[in-house]
Amino acid sequence: MESEVRGRDQGGVAVDEPKAGEPSDLKNLGCSGLADMVARFALQPFRAAQIGRWVYREDASTVAEMSNLPASLRSRIAASWFIGRGTIAAATSSADGSCKLLIRFASGAAVEAVHLPAAGRTTVCLSSQTGCPMACAFCATGRLGPGRTLTIGELIEQFMAVVRPAPAGAGRTRPTHIVFMGMGEPLLEPRPVIETIRVLTWEHGFGYAARRITVSTCGIPAGIRALAEAGLRVRLAFSLNAPWEGLRTSLMPNAPPLADVIPALRHYAEATRTIVTLEYVLLGGVNDTAACARALSALASRLPSKINLIVYNETEGTMFRAPSGDRIRTFLSILLPASPTVTMRQSLGGDIAAACGQLAGGPEARVVAGP
Repeated sequence: MESEVRGRDQGGVAVDEPKAGEPSDLKNLGCSGLADMVARFALQPFRAAQIGRWVYREDASTVAEMSNLPASLRSRIAASWFIGRGTIAAATSSADGSCKLLIRFASGAAVEAVHLPAAGRTTVCLSSQTGCPMACAFCATGRLGPGRTLTIGELIEQFMAVVRPAPAGAGRTRPTHIVFMGMGEPLLEPRPVIETIRVLTWEHGFGYAARRITVSTCGIPAGIRALAEAGLRVRLAFSLNAPWEGLRTSLMPNAPPLADVIPALRHYAEATRTIVTLEYVLLGGVNDTAACARALSALASRLPSKINLIVYNETEGTMFRAPSGDRIRTFLSILLPASPTVTMRQSLGGDIAAACGQLAGGPEARVVAGP
């Protein structure tokens, strides 16, 4: 499912040498691409770190700003590459302090990202695709239909647009944690997400610890294994939502079978020595029964895992509702004695349709949701 390191990334933008006469976004190169470019130019390896600092840490808008590079090298880079920028097309603030941002890229594609401040931590939720082909019944993004995977440059620019000072960016506080839980399935085409994580954790990029980054997936076995083999050791969250196949298929019709996903999750946990989070959206009268709780507990015991319960964030146009407080308490009472760690997610941004499962790109984004 992954493309070759040299060639075109999964989002369709060249990550190696641009075609003649077609400048490419320098952010699309990522760490390995910068190293390849420097090698092709027969330069010393430290030049890749220099360029990386300018593109990511210093947020240069043009190659000309890279003042510690020789003028001849700047000219050579500028002949084939530019530094892409997105724009904040819309920003909506919540009463709880979170902010939903519609970010439009130079390509015309747009996605929503969410800045989520909370006590002791600040999280940014990033999108990986302009739509989603998984068609989960309870998810607003799923109703958009398939879009396309963002390029490495677009993924990185999405993050940078959130923290970049206004007026060019949102001017939001640098997050302590990053989650790929927005629009799209991050591991359907894993290479752009993997290369973006390399930049986020690179000392010359943004310097994040891997444990502060989480990738959420509905369970793409090949993508999970690719993430494990990348050696990044980020947190993995599996969007489970039903503990047996028939119910899960009715809610998530395009998600791979649990029989294929569970071995991949076990491989990830063993390869990275981490615990997998089982995300479970509680849907009133659907998957919040005592039988579901017992089956969820049994499934969790088969993996190095913890359970994260998410009360459904009601979304316009769906039949689903959040369960009552009594049903939630009953579900928990069954889970807690027999399960590994169980947590309840505090959803933020529900009043601005920015909570889990509510992102849909806004009216403008729907226009460009396709390839």
